[in-house]
Amino acid sequence: MRAASSGSSDDLETVRSSGGSQEAVHRAAMMDTENLSRAQRVLVSESMVQSRRDDDGRDHTDDQMIPISFYPGNIFEKQPPLDRERVRPSIVEGQDWRDVLGTKSTVESVTKLLRARDAAGVTFIIPRSDQRPWSPPKGYQCVYESYFEGDTKLWFPIPRLITAFTMRRGVALSQFLNGAWRLAVALTIIGAEAGVPLNVRAFEELVSVKMKGGLISLKIRPNYNVVTGYPTKTNNWQRSYFYVNSDRAAFEEPLRTGYRVLWTREMVGLPNTVEYEEDFLESARLIASQKQDHWDKFSYQRIRRSIGWISQQVWRSDTVPIITKKTKRLNLFNSAEQREINRARAMRDLPNLSLVVGKKTGLVKKLQPDTAVSPDFGDPNVTESDVEARLVRKTNRKRQREEENAAAEEANIDANSPRNRSGLERGEGELKDLEPSGGSKDEVVPESQPAGSRDEDPPVTSSKAEKKKKKKKKKRNAEVIPRGSSEELDDELVDATRSGESLAPENEDAQAESAPQVAEGTVAVSKKKKKKKKRSCPDKVSFSYDRDVPLAHDEQECGRLVRQFRGDRGELPPVEDLIFKEEYTFASRTSIMSHGDWNILVRKYDEELKGAFEMVRKQKGLSRRATRALNNSVREKNEAVAREEELKKELDEQRAIMATELASARELVKRAEEEKAQMRKRNAELQGKNTTLEKEVVAASLEYSKQMDRLRESRKLEVTHERIRVMAAMTGKFARRFRNIQDREKRRDEFEDARCMLGQARGMRDCLEALRESGKDIPQETIDTYSDLEKYMKGRQFAWK
Repeated sequence: MRAASSGSSDDLETVRSSGGSQEAVHRAAMMDTENLSRAQRVLVSESMVQSRRDDDGRDHTDDQMIPISFYPGNIFEKQPPLDRERVRPSIVEGQDWRDVLGTKSTVESVTKLLRARDAAGVTFIIPRSDQRPWSPPKGYQCVYESYFEGDTKLWFPIPRLITAFTMRRGVALSQFLNGAWRLAVALTIIGAEAGVPLNVRAFEELVSVKMKGGLISLKIRPNYNVVTGYPTKTNNWQRSYFYVNSDRAAFEEPLRTGYRVLWTREMVGLPNTVEYEEDFLESARLIASQKQDHWDKFSYQRIRRSIGWISQQVWRSDTVPIITKKTKRLNLFNSAEQREINRARAMRDLPNLSLVVGKKTGLVKKLQPDTAVSPDFGDPNVTESDVEARLVRKTNRKRQREEENAAAEEANIDANSPRNRSGLERGEGELKDLEPSGGSKDEVVPESQPAGSRDEDPPVTSSKAEKKKKKKKKKRNAEVIPRGSSEELDDELVDATRSGESLAPENEDAQAESAPQVAEGTVAVSKKKKKKKKRSCPDKVSFSYDRDVPLAHDEQECGRLVRQFRGDRGELPPVEDLIFKEEYTFASRTSIMSHGDWNILVRKYDEELKGAFEMVRKQKGLSRRATRALNNSVREKNEAVAREEELKKELDEQRAIMATELASARELVKRAEEEKAQMRKRNAELQGKNTTLEKEVVAASLEYSKQMDRLRESRKLEVTHERIRVMAAMTGKFARRFRNIQDREKRRDEFEDARCMLGQARGMRDCLEALRESGKDIPQETIDTYSDLEKYMKGRQFAWK
């Protein structure tokens, strides 16, 4: 049994065909916060926007359907407008929900929401005034702002539990009330803190579903209620909604075939069998047996601590629910287990005798310093996991300070030891950026010695580099060695330092002979040439190419050409000597291809201009032919004027004939008006008689109604008096009984408290007397304290009886 999913396969195919490689590369760059700073990603965004403006070959819709993407670093970027084939019409067949109004969401409200929830990578669209939740563009889903606010506390990306549940029910995500996802959030967090994965089948066993007027609500089953205090109603929750792109940034499980977008009046019921691929009953039992938690304690900080664990859980979400004809749901616990769980939840805390004794003896003041250090358990936002996390963080900070102090002491001792001077450079945390010591920008000498070593110590090199020194001593003047990006060099330098190998490739043995290992952003040169005078560097480019294939398809030649373009005084080494030579040749080929595209554009533009010139020449010939045609039309016009004068004479003759006929018609109309006046007079007389008869009928009906009302009121008065008398008697009797019951319940609670306190005092007195009889030194004042409490509680117990 499965509800039909309208438009899902079309949406999926449209989304798959609309994504381009260029947009995917751009999105990956905007999300790369490790290798690109915020300023660099802003430049990437601006260049992409400019490229989209230059592209005028797309088929755009109106400007209101422009997606906006939120990237890390508080960057909001407008995407290219959607294609017309992806925009769904605002009026969809079968979607006649009259009471749904237009959205109140704005770009400002949605951006504020995404920024508060740290929803990096989410792309959204603000609906037009004629669009509704069931008419999002293909590849987009409708969500409400209230889903992610304080009454629901949902997060991005939306958990796969929610999308799996909506897909199994065969309904749209926007048809659910806030309370449905509030339960999903609470149960998911409780399961995560208990170490229990909550799959969609276990969630179905914990809740009951109901549809009314197209909207769906979820309630937790009465015996499994582990959350209390959540709001029962959210006002105007459906007024602010927007569309989000169905990708992995917004959904843990994006759009797939079978997922419904349009609203429906039919829904697949909850399964009532144990047939499922995974063991869901054990998870549901463990979650239902947890202690009751309050909704106010589900803070955003508490939810964030469990999001990572929740997203890593693996369970099947694409299974079809099996619905049988049975109406009874499964029971997670038997009757005895359920009674024990209900009894445990209904138990209240017992009174503590130690607090009473502590106030008399002054022990409470001594306990105050210890309790002040502990976390505030009265705070509704603090849970047991919060307390444990605070203690762990405190212990880790203390341990980290101890380790830092110990490491500093060892570093001070080892720095003064000649044995460990050369070994300091191999430490993972001791690598530092090297600064140039002088010379030009391209000729700098790195300081390879770490802090704490003497100036006369030789630079440290690896064992493999020393062997290569002994074998090959050909060159003493090291050439400039270009490196990759700063972060790539940093990674390579750390790996080489740990393994004891040099960063230089095999074809640069002579260069590694005299140059020590350097950090990121530095260039190695010979020690003999520490400083050079500045000299002019003329920019010379010499290149020739004579092959059958275009230059843009030959990466090696493209790299050889682009290598000669200087951006500063330094000269780029040969392409074969570059570390990232493949990437360089690929980038060079891309640059040459762009120039080829410009040439194609100019060629097409030249062809269009030549066609325009030919069209102008043809247009001159057409104008000459048009002049001749104009002369012909003037001659024809004169002939037409002569014919028109003849027709005018004929028309005057016909007008005289029609005037005679009109006079006779007026005589006939005058006679008809006289007959009409006589008919109106006769009709007025008949209406007067009809009015008199109607008045007589109304008077008779009023008299009849008065008599019936009089009889009805008299009967009501008798019945009302009798009912009031009976209700007054019953109310007095019930009030007396309820007062007796309330007084008895109140006295019973006080009696139970007094009996409990009496038992504790009697037990303490007996224990102290037994200890004193066994030889322990127990003061009599202490025993008398509990004796007085026993007498006092016994007297209160008899008084409450």
